[in-house]
Amino acid sequence: MKRGAAPIALAALLAAVTACDGAAGRRSGTAADIDGDEWGENETPPTRDEVLAAPSQHDADAVAAALVAVTSDADAAALPRVLAVAGDDREEVRWHAVLALRAIGGERAQAALARLAASDPSELVRDEAAAGTIDAARQGGRTR
Repeated sequence: MKRGAAPIALAALLAAVTACDGAAGRRSGTAADIDGDEWGENETPPTRDEVLAAPSQHDADAVAAALVAVTSDADAAALPRVLAVAGDDREEVRWHAVLALRAIGGERAQAALARLAASDPSELVRDEAAAGTIDAARQGGRTR
């Protein structure tokens, strides 16, 4: 992902998940199709927690959308799954995981951000993670 593409991708994902009820983990029909699947009348799309529990079974857009929902809620309960997803092979997914870690905050999120800032193969992910650690230091440990 190119540097300029990240804000555009984030804006597109935010628009796609506006119908997402992040607190309950349910999606309306408009957001359900983000991973390219068509959902029948009697089918239900996966919740964000289901997507984050098995990210390899979903395309990058679906995982990123789930992470956007976590980010917008700053949902600390999702931290274990976000930590696991932060090791995904896909740069876009890791970048969104960093945004979620920044929103969630706390010691575990900070430790993960520091690791990603030091060793992620993507400059984009490293830079975002580093920005999160700098922001947290300025705010006394809080990331947002």
